[in-house]
Amino acid sequence: MSRTEITERNQKISYELYREIAAELSIPIDCSLNAEVRFELYQSKYIYLNNLYQQCFRTLNQTSNLARESFTHEDLTLLKQSIAVTADFLKLAVLDALQASLDKRSKNEWILDSPCSPRQA
Repeated sequence: MSRTEITERNQKISYELYREIAAELSIPIDCSLNAEVRFELYQSKYIYLNNLYQQCFRTLNQTSNLARESFTHEDLTLLKQSIAVTADFLKLAVLDALQASLDKRSKNEWILDSPCSPRQA
């Protein structure tokens, strides 16, 4: 297999996987997980979405047949929105982790506005 064939095959696999999970890209990660785990998961999701976004952008700018059979401008928009939502949840996960750390070090009741705050569960 040539390098081009491998690249096209990998792009097709990435697109197929993307299509399977596209509806779930903006869904938040389970709030019952501890803050550190949520942070790690959101960080991984953020990196994955950015890689998909770059691949989608490159594919849309190609003129090959593969480009016509995969990512669309709607996909690019969905990925951009999902990246923004994930970045917001990543910030909240960081705040939750900081809050948990402060709670361990202090008896004060600090309250942060977060949908995943352990006090709101």
